Amino acid sequence: MTGSSPARTTGSTERKSLAELDREVTRLRQLLQKSTLENRRLAGVKRENAVLAARLAHMEQAYSESALEAQLADLKSANEVLHLAAQRTWSLEKSLRDAHGELERIARERDALVAERNAMQHLFAASGTRHDPSAECSGNCQDCESASPERCVLFIGGRNALLPHYHTLAHRLGIRLVHHEGSPGSIVGLTELIRRVDAVVCPTDNTDFGTYQHLKHYCERSGKPYLLYRGAGLAGFAAALAHLSGGEALLAAGPQHDCAATQ
Repeated sequence: MTGSSPARTTGSTERKSLAELDREVTRLRQLLQKSTLENRRLAGVKRENAVLAARLAHMEQAYSESALEAQLADLKSANEVLHLAAQRTWSLEKSLRDAHGELERIARERDALVAERNAMQHLFAASGTRHDPSAECSGNCQDCESASPERCVLFIGGRNALLPHYHTLAHRLGIRLVHHEGSPGSIVGLTELIRRVDAVVCPTDNTDFGTYQHLKHYCERSGKPYLLYRGAGLAGFAAALAHLSGGEALLAAGPQHDCAATQ
């Protein structure tokens, strides 16, 4: 009986050890299961993180593109505003240039009207008795008996209906007027007429171009004083005569001087 006690004790110890091992194995299995579950959960979290990171990158890219599009739209809008402002500026500058041109034109017309008014006043204020301007004039001022106190001026063109008035205005300034119609084909004899007179006046807008060219060429070649002006009416004619009569040197200039004048 004494010999069997150690054997029973050993068996009991072994059973205890096996039970402890079973418990340890069970605990370890439980830990392994928990670890596996935790690993799976972590893998899920990683996948979610990856999805979220991808979504965030997509959102950032979309926001960047949207911001660029917004900036581009702002730039386009600003460019359109600048383009409209440039167009308005150009339009205003053009209007300003046109206004300046119109003012200059009006100023020239005003000056011309003032000159014509002064000429008319000068003519009407002229005193003294002159030779009858309606008398027949041969055009040869050098041999004319009544031409000694007067200057002889050739008037080319003008309006035939105003001829008596042209002569009257010239007479009031002490000028004997010789008229040439200045119509097409009337150049014959014009050179001789120009040679005989002291000066020539011609309204350019009421004279044949060929006659005008012949007059200009001959006067410039010979040094004959001549004056070209616009307007075949009495006011323009009076202003032209006043311009001539205002400078005796112009009327008295000979072939050696270039005294041609334009107005």
